[in-house]
Amino acid sequence: TRDMYFADCQMQMVAKKVAEEYNKLKPPKRVDFLECFVIEERVEGLQSEYWCCEKFISGEYVKHSGNSGFVQEVHHRLTPHAFSHFSFLHSGGTRMIVDIQGVGDLWTDPQVHCIDKPEEFGVGNLG
Repeated sequence: TRDMYFADCQMQMVAKKVAEEYNKLKPPKRVDFLECFVIEERVEGLQSEYWCCEKFISGEYVKHSGNSGFVQEVHHRLTPHAFSHFSFLHSGGTRMIVDIQGVGDLWTDPQVHCIDKPEEFGVGNLG
């Protein structure tokens, strides 16, 4: 649905903001999330179609963690997990950014788990 696309972009921008806070601590490796946007195609007489879009990232795409406990063991890196841990501490224990994936330390399509507002961040929000 339309709301799903905007919720996905909202999550990515929330993650980008938290990444900015993380980077202020001068970690050994800075992290970032791509900016994304929604395109709506309207055709008279038809239902609108939507796409969530972002810049293409060249390189080896790696999924470091998932939404419900998956952790990459083959190419295990500490930075993605340090960032997830930081997001939990930074929020006072109410939110955690997971489902970290992308190329290097440029990431995309995260999930926010949020216990203080369970209706936010889509059906992937496991609290």
